[in-house]
Amino acid sequence: MPSGGIPSSVAPPMPSAGSSQSATKRTRATGRTRIHIAAGPSALGCEAAERFSALARCAARAQGVFRVALSGGTTPRVLYATLAKAPYRSRIPWDSVQLFWTDERCVPIDHPASNFAMVRESLLDYVPIPPANVHRVPVEHRSPK
Repeated sequence: MPSGGIPSSVAPPMPSAGSSQSATKRTRATGRTRIHIAAGPSALGCEAAERFSALARCAARAQGVFRVALSGGTTPRVLYATLAKAPYRSRIPWDSVQLFWTDERCVPIDHPASNFAMVRESLLDYVPIPPANVHRVPVEHRSPK
């Protein structure tokens, strides 16, 4: 099964190198892992947004829900900002998307170092995801050790 537990029969194929859907410069197979090397950050954001939106539609259709664990930091910010714009914003069934965080810094949610704040500013403020589908780490109830 591909990531997200989506059966191969409903999961979209990965864009191949040189395809019109791919901004990939080249693909290199290493065992079972395929490495895609994008032309730059913008191309990477578009390629990842294509995959994200296709998986979201497939999961929503097959299972009624698409659960995603988000990473923080600066690397995924390009993806989140791309998902927030046309055409991707309208391709995703946001009412079926459940967002979770893989990590969070022990800072207030409006702090510049907050991973939640970064996702909110680059994605959540621009898409119609129900607030109940956003599962952030409750840092206000924790203290650093």
